[in-house]
Amino acid sequence: MQKTLPRQTLRALNPPANVLEPYIFFEAVREHALQPLETALNLRNAWWLADAALLAYSNEADVRKAFGAAGITADISCFHGVHSTQAYVIAMPDAIVLAFRGTQVDDFWSSVLDFAVDARFLPAPTHTGTWCIPGFLPRLAKCGCRCRRI
Repeated sequence: MQKTLPRQTLRALNPPANVLEPYIFFEAVREHALQPLETALNLRNAWWLADAALLAYSNEADVRKAFGAAGITADISCFHGVHSTQAYVIAMPDAIVLAFRGTQVDDFWSSVLDFAVDARFLPAPTHTGTWCIPGFLPRLAKCGCRCRRI
C-alpha cells in the first residue's frame, strides 16, 4: 500500500517537518525496511532515504525521536557546522546512512547564510591532513576524531 502524501503547500516545501503539517517519518518501516544490498533502482530505498533527508532539517532531539518512534535501532550522531550546515549519521547493523540538510529558506538571513556556505563547496584541508567540506571544518577541528587521510 502506498503512503499517503501530505497536502501540497508552499510550507511543506520548507522543512522541518511537523511544524504545520503532521508527518510520520519511516511509517510502516517494519514492513518496508531499508534494503542496503540492493544495487538496482529500488523505490523502497528511495522512500527510506527521502525520509532520512527530510529529517535532516529537524533538530537532534527530533531526529532521535523519529528513529525511536519508528522502532529503528541504531547509533545516531548529529553534526552542526558553525553557521548553518547540519547532518546526521545513522549506523545500523547492515547499513550506514549519512543525511545532509539542504538550503533552508525559512527566513531571509538564514537563507543568505546558507547560500554563502553552499558557495564554499570545495574541500579544505584540516589540521590532521584530511579533507573536509568548509561548512563542517571548524566543527571537525574541535571534535578530535581520527579521520581517514585522503
